[in-house]
Amino acid sequence: MNKIFSVIIILIFIFTTAIPVLASHKGSPKEQFEYAESFKDKKPKKYLAEHKKLRKFYKNSSFAEESQLRIAQYYYDQHQYFTAAKEYQKTIDGYQSPDKLEMITNIQKRIANYFFANPTMRKNKKEYEKAAIVYSMVIKNMPLSKNADEFQYRIGLCYQREGKLEEAAGEFRKLTSNYPNSAWIDDAYYWIAVCSITPSSSSSYDQSSTDAAIDKLTKFTESFPNSNLCSLAERKIRELQDIKAQKDYEIAEFYNKQNNKGSAEIYYRQVLKTYPFSKWTVLAEKKLKEIQIKGGKNE
Repeated sequence: MNKIFSVIIILIFIFTTAIPVLASHKGSPKEQFEYAESFKDKKPKKYLAEHKKLRKFYKNSSFAEESQLRIAQYYYDQHQYFTAAKEYQKTIDGYQSPDKLEMITNIQKRIANYFFANPTMRKNKKEYEKAAIVYSMVIKNMPLSKNADEFQYRIGLCYQREGKLEEAAGEFRKLTSNYPNSAWIDDAYYWIAVCSITPSSSSSYDQSSTDAAIDKLTKFTESFPNSNLCSLAERKIRELQDIKAQKDYEIAEFYNKQNNKGSAEIYYRQVLKTYPFSKWTVLAEKKLKEIQIKGGKNE
């Protein structure tokens, strides 16, 4: 008797727990859509959940696209802009609706511009990646639209500000190849040169990366003499030349301390000859005089 009672209890439990699963969505896409919409102003989370159910269980219906748009708009209204942008992109990628392409892309533009101009981004540089990702969505959706070249430029700036220099240079190169007539082309070449300046430029005795950066910046000033970035490029060139002068001076100092006066004198003179306007020139000149004075005394 106890066994029969136990079986009955188990069966009741199974059926009662199964009922919500069987009734987890309405019998048709239209019914599910209307059911979801009934919660719009009453229970926002329920509204979202029911539209997600429609998307899941009736993904091939005409209502699925509308539910996807409602999901995206929900996140936008909740100020969850990055999630909203991704949900809007799912509408374009999943349903291929040309009539909604411009509308969705314009919303994504606003979201990307918001992230790019957000003053808190300067405190949290990782947030720039959100702007870059959403701008990439805009370009993917409408590569020939107005301002697409500027958005591509901003993607490069986002990664540059985030400190991801290789990624930034790659994005700036996309601008030069995909939009060769862009008004941002000179700016892109400037940042390609600047992004080639690596931390090793100031910490290593191998100055090949510094030389490459100087060469790119020099070519930039020659190719775009009227660019408003020319003065910045020239300043960067002087900074890099100062780094090279410092390295030559440090090599000279090493030889000087090893009492290898001949080699030290070569590098001190190289500083004087190659970097006459560097602050290291004064120090190198002073050291050369000391060597010469000591050499005269020894004679």
